[in-house]
Amino acid sequence: TAGQAEINYRFSTMLSAAESLMAQEQWDAAAAEYRNILLVAPALDTVNLALGRALLSKKDFDGAAAAYGEVLKRDARSQRALVGLGRTQHAQGNRAAAIATLQQAVSIDEATSDAREARALLAEIR
Repeated sequence: TAGQAEINYRFSTMLSAAESLMAQEQWDAAAAEYRNILLVAPALDTVNLALGRALLSKKDFDGAAAAYGEVLKRDARSQRALVGLGRTQHAQGNRAAAIATLQQAVSIDEATSDAREARALLAEIR
């Protein structure tokens, strides 16, 4: 329908704007744009993951952990969310939690790019 096409266009425009802001390292503006998207569609894991990255980049560790936590509430086996959470925990100085979280990510499926990222971060932390 025309109404759905308008919603899809607005969503696509908002997502493109947020991604552009991330590329420009405008973390606050990108996070605000991702939050606007989540007001309309709160269960979009890709947007929560992107919000987590934006918040981690601006050192809002509690916000980043919450964004990754939203994904993990829906999918406790989301390697990408676990890696993001592990990065956040490491940035907070919580080495033990970061190691446990990253090991959990690797244990889900060792062959994925997320598992490779987790292993690289584990090597860095250890």
